[in-house]
Parts: sequence; structure tokens; C-alpha cells
Amino acid sequence: MGIARPIPARLARAAALCLAASCGGATSQTGIEASLRLSGAGVQYVPAPLVDEPGALGPAVHGVSASGHVFPGATGRSIGGAVAEGSAAVLIGLDGDVGHFILPVSGQDLDNPPDLNFSAQAAFAQTLSLGPHFLRVSAVAVDGTRGPSAVQSFAVDSSPVSGVLTISLSWDTEADLDLHVVTSPSADGKTIELWSGSRTTLLPRSALEGGAYTDEELATAGVLDFDSNSQCVVDGRLTEHAIWAVPPTPGHYLVRVDAFSMCGQPAAHWTLSGVLGDTSLGTFAGVFTDSDTRFAHGAGAGLSVFEFDVF
Repeated sequence: MGIARPIPARLARAAALCLAASCGGATSQTGIEASLRLSGAGVQYVPAPLVDEPGALGPAVHGVSASGHVFPGATGRSIGGAVAEGSAAVLIGLDGDVGHFILPVSGQDLDNPPDLNFSAQAAFAQTLSLGPHFLRVSAVAVDGTRGPSAVQSFAVDSSPVSGVLTISLSWDTEADLDLHVVTSPSADGKTIELWSGSRTTLLPRSALEGGAYTDEELATAGVLDFDSNSQCVVDGRLTEHAIWAVPPTPGHYLVRVDAFSMCGQPAAHWTLSGVLGDTSLGTFAGVFTDSDTRFAHGAGAGLSVFEFDVF
């Protein structure tokens, strides 16, 4: 599957038709109750399991690309693949899940024409059981005819809720708060900020440099495990962790908490703590109200709470 080019207007119209009328079952719900949640342009949720349809005559799925290992609560994982010409959308879900998602095709595969590509960002529920799971994908034609399923297995491993360095943020209402950790300078002297907009301390790299990082590479970096209540989509977690499974790079670290949105709540009482090896970095508490959401919310945002050095 190669680099995609934009989907032609006729296929975009077909995808819209499929999503609006032919794929069936789509709702305005977010799928917060599902173990797998997808986000991306045009994604819609269907509150019903995705089951196989033996003998389906619609377009085929020619490839599925997804991580072979995830942990409960993992976010920012990519799911993509290629489907046959004539597909308007794909149906994606976990076997046994309470719902699945409709995702429009996104472009033409230049390496394998006339195949079409699909891609989305995936998040996994904190309650996802450990062990093997199966991702099911089916293509849907312009007229709504569904094709045969492609199934990819993956393993759910224990969530990395602790490491050599762990910084934890928790709060008590359905607000959207964000943890920020500014880490040591990189090799070129630039600081690296770990937050919901950049969930790993590994510097981004282009496709020519190797593309997305593998789970093994991510294990050597600091990672943010979850962006709780993102955009006020309430998930019930109310906690975020920045985790270094291996010794972090020596240097100076600054920890901040940002009130992205109160999501209609009058206040949010938060607690922030850190542990480096066997040493506590302290526990800190505070409260945010709506007035704290007035500031910028990108990199560099938030209230500075504590700092520490790694030698």
C-alpha cells in the first residue's frame, strides 16, 4: 500500500451517499461504550456488533494495517488498509464488541491502482480484556452491498501504568484536563513536550525516515497513555499518565496541567504526582474553574506545578 492521492469527487459523493443512506445503522453517538473507538474524517458509529456475512458479494478488502500489540487505554493508534475499486466505505469493529464504525475511503493507492485506501486513528477502552482480539473489516460498495470480511488478530498486553518514571494526573469531574511534561533537550538542543498533541518524546519522522514508530521503539520513550475526556467526549477515566518504561534522559523536567475545557462543570479538583524509581517526586493538588480555560491550549500551555532533575 503506497502513498495515497485525494479521492476523486465522484467517489467522495458515493461515500457520502453510503454513509447517509446505504451503510445502515449509523447514529450521532460517539461510540464511547465500545472497546474500540475510531476518529477521523467522516467516521460514524453503529451501535451493533459487526458480524461476518458468509458469501458476501461486495468489494474485497485487500489489506489491513494495524498494531499487533496494544494495551488497555491505548490511544493514537493507526488503522488503515486497502480495498477494491468501487468501495465507498469500510466497516470496522472488534469481534464481540457492542458496536462498530463506518469509515469512508480516503484516496487512491498509487502503488496498487485502482485500489482505494482507508485510514483512521484508534483508541482502546481501559476495560479491554487482556489476550488475543480480532479486528474485522469489510468494504461496502456505492450501492451499500457489503463485501467479505478481512480479520486481523492482535494481542492486548498489560497497560504500562508504571515505569522508571511515572507522572500521574487525576481529577474529579467530567472536565477535559491535560497533562504536559517538558522533557530534556534533544540532541539538537530543542526541548520536547509530551502532551495530548504529541504523545511520545520521540521526535516525528517522515515516511522516508521510517514512518510511524513501532511499539518496540515507543517502549524506549516517554509516552502519554490516554487523553481523557478529549474534546469533552466523556470516557469516565479522569486520569492521564506520562510513563517512561526505561530510564529517562538526564536533564531538567517541568510538569504542567492545562484546563482545556470544563465541559459544563463548575470546577475540577485535580491531583498531580510523580515517581522516579523508588523516589516520590511529590503530590500536588489544585482546582480549576471556567476562568482557567481562557488561555491557549497547545504546546506550552497550562499551569506549571512542579519540576525536577534526572541525573
